[in-house]
Amino acid sequence: NQSSTVGTVILNGSTGELGYAPPANYSGTTLIYLGISNDPTDPGVGNYDQNVTVTVVVDQVNDPP
Repeated sequence: NQSSTVGTVILNGSTGELGYAPPANYSGTTLIYLGISNDPTDPGVGNYDQNVTVTVVVDQVNDPP
């Protein structure tokens, strides 16, 4: 489970890679919220749940005139 205060968070379920795409012309700070859990029915694996907040800073870019 993932979300962001500004922009779009993309999770690749095959690789586990997480991507972030800010809106056009956005600069500033945003937060990404992640909820991580395993499959508790997996034999030999205990139940695991963790919530994480990641801060992302998007720097301003000078657009050409």
